[in-house]
Amino acid sequence: MRSRSAMRLLPWLCMALPGRAGALMLSSLSSAGIIPMTADDSVDDNSTLPTEGVEPALSTAGLRGEPLDLAAAAEAADQTMNPTRELTVDSSFPAMLKRDRILVGKLKYYLYGVHADDIGVYVSNQSKLWGANSTAAEVLDRLPGEVTLRYRIASRFLTRSTWSRWMIGVTFKQQLKRSHCGNVSDEIHAMTDLIYAGPKLHVGNLLDFDLDGDGMTYFINGRYITKKGTRCSSVATLYSYLGPEPLSNTFKEALVSTLHHGRAASPSEVTVRHGRVGFAWAILVGTVLALVTGCAALCCCLGGWCRSSRSK
Repeated sequence: MRSRSAMRLLPWLCMALPGRAGALMLSSLSSAGIIPMTADDSVDDNSTLPTEGVEPALSTAGLRGEPLDLAAAAEAADQTMNPTRELTVDSSFPAMLKRDRILVGKLKYYLYGVHADDIGVYVSNQSKLWGANSTAAEVLDRLPGEVTLRYRIASRFLTRSTWSRWMIGVTFKQQLKRSHCGNVSDEIHAMTDLIYAGPKLHVGNLLDFDLDGDGMTYFINGRYITKKGTRCSSVATLYSYLGPEPLSNTFKEALVSTLHHGRAASPSEVTVRHGRVGFAWAILVGTVLALVTGCAALCCCLGGWCRSSRSK
């Protein structure tokens, strides 16, 4: 009876192991960065979104029709400008949000070929940054209280657990240290509470974060969730896009340029791709094939053992 039960379980085991191995492999491949891949919040492995330690690969970017700076292009890993200066029409990222927030720029983020999420940066139409010739440091200093970040989930692997582990536990933590602002453990605890206060994340969800002068206010699909953190929470989050070591230097320059050109300027669109797709997927496919082969061999061995047991 035990042998029959084992044989019935083997096919399910063989199907489950490759998926689990893929999760573990992708997690290790992007252990330095910002999104592990988990099908739901009960699984914490697999990653798809690092910012630090992940080698940039091919990217394209739109920066208001200005000529491409070769040094910046090399630094941004083959990012190229969009000469049309037009943002792709997208109902999830309207030109105006909450009646007083103007879209400054939109970022599409890919890791190892996986489209993880899209981010829109909205600035208050009352901000004095519009039309001012401000540096990135000046923009960083004045934006808290005047900016909203909208995230659109593009991958089912971007869950609350991956957000907490990588976007907060790695990226937010690193930027918080660079900003020299606030208590690291307190801020991370507050941001973890913030993301878990809302429902599970699904593809297409719109997450809005008002980066206020006294914390971060979280909405999902237009519904208010909670407010947590301090001014340092907002500053550290902005450091990911405007700090000394941002997710994309091209996007950073695009945001500053758009604000400088004023409210009538067209928003910028930048696409960033991190990670060597071929290398990562070659390892993943090889691992899965090895596991499938191992499972097949195990099935054959146990099948032979079961037949010999019955013959005895």
